[in-house]
Amino acid sequence: MSQSQTSQSRDLRTKENRNLLLRDCRRREINRFLFRCACWLRRSITCPSDLSAYINDLRIRHFVHLYGEAVAAQRFFTVQELASQSGYRNYNTFALAFKQRMGKSVTEWKQDNR
Repeated sequence: MSQSQTSQSRDLRTKENRNLLLRDCRRREINRFLFRCACWLRRSITCPSDLSAYINDLRIRHFVHLYGEAVAAQRFFTVQELASQSGYRNYNTFALAFKQRMGKSVTEWKQDNR
């Protein structure tokens, strides 16, 4: 092997090592970021029921937004469709979460918000 080939081979290994090192650094940065996020979440949401309530609140607000858009556009829709688009797989689960959040059944709320 000539000296130039040896030099090229060494340069190539050095570049590969640098790339591996950069990938490793990126992974460490990502892991640190995710760890910080997880720590923040643990401090912010003290128990799983808080997280569930927060998610249900977001979903109900999204449902209300979709409902308003559909009514304004005079578009045909079913409450089940909007509930599904808001992240609920089961209508009964949605109806219970809605009543807990809004203080009314979906039917009562719709009548008040026409």
